Amino acid sequence: MSEAERADPRDVLAGCPEWDTGAENVRYFGEALAIRLGSTLPAWINAVDASRLPASPTSHSICSGISTR
Repeated sequence: MSEAERADPRDVLAGCPEWDTGAENVRYFGEALAIRLGSTLPAWINAVDASRLPASPTSHSICSGISTR
């Protein structure tokens, strides 16, 4: 695939707010793991639960599998 044929991920996410929210959830989770911000996970879980994204079963599965309390 040539450079011209590739979609810019920002354009894809801008066209679908749900995907943008899902991508942000995944990004935040990765950052929390990478720099050991376990104390922020309860807020992340609440944000993912509140988003109620129908196309985001993975995020909800991860949330239900994490015990932070």
